[in-house]
Amino acid sequence: MMWLFMETARATGVVERVHSYHASLGLLDWPGITYHGVHWPGVSELAAQQSTAFGLPPEQHTEVTRTITGPDGTRMPHSLLTEIAAYGRFPRPGSKYCTKSAKEIVVSASWTPFVTRRKKELGRPVRILKVQGMRRDESRRRSTLSPYRNVLANGARVVDEWLPALEATGGSMT
Repeated sequence: MMWLFMETARATGVVERVHSYHASLGLLDWPGITYHGVHWPGVSELAAQQSTAFGLPPEQHTEVTRTITGPDGTRMPHSLLTEIAAYGRFPRPGSKYCTKSAKEIVVSASWTPFVTRRKKELGRPVRILKVQGMRRDESRRRSTLSPYRNVLANGARVVDEWLPALEATGGSMT
């Protein structure tokens, strides 16, 4: 997905407007480790390295983490472990954890300061193109998605979604 998107961004001259996001699952993301003197990067490091490899400078990559209000009223990272602690049980069988609420919504919420600032500068709603690597063969719901659609329009932002890898299967484009 990122290769397809960055090729388009380069061709249209908008790479400086591209930002990548990694929605961390906190403690559940694989951490980096050092084994026999060799460092093996964790998920967060790999996401940042991928952005750099595709030509984005580090300041155009952001890691976000879902948070909840803790017992003392401060924000704390939200993960499967904090959810188990909050409800006193593991989520019901068949429920997925790596979902829209743990990923997409966290990234979308992180846009708010940017949208607030840019809306004042532009005097109009901010246009955002949300690009994701979903593929049709990943789930029944994803099999019905359109490759391009408007997902939000309000007084502050207009968000369109592009799924350039929607038709990808088994490592190839069909």
